Amino acid sequence: MLPSLFLTLLACEAQEYTPGDWEVDIVSDVPAAAETVRVCIEGVGVSTIGAGNGRVAVRGLPPTDTRVRLEVQDIDGVTLLSTDWLEIGDEGPEVSAAPVALAATPCTASGSFVEAGAEDRLLVARFVME
Repeated sequence: MLPSLFLTLLACEAQEYTPGDWEVDIVSDVPAAAETVRVCIEGVGVSTIGAGNGRVAVRGLPPTDTRVRLEVQDIDGVTLLSTDWLEIGDEGPEVSAAPVALAATPCTASGSFVEAGAEDRLLVARFVME
């Protein structure tokens, strides 16, 4: 009986969260109709990721300060919420932002991700309620 109780208590424990090199916390619930998260990274490009559990990660960012914007879209590509452009980098690796008014057009960014084996940064974003 004791081992099963111990396993039950472990299963109820909060899931551990391991941040990346840079972290964006979006102060909001994930919209119920969320299908994808578009991550625009100035000087790098755009990465579209399934909304899943409200956590996304983008690997291969150059180690230089940049700006990012996140947009959550439904299955039809309609933007449900977005953030402002946010400054992020090694000097300020964590930012928190509430969603803002929706832009008329989706964000864009161009550039390139770093090549495999080169120094890079991992950007993670998650939805949190403070």
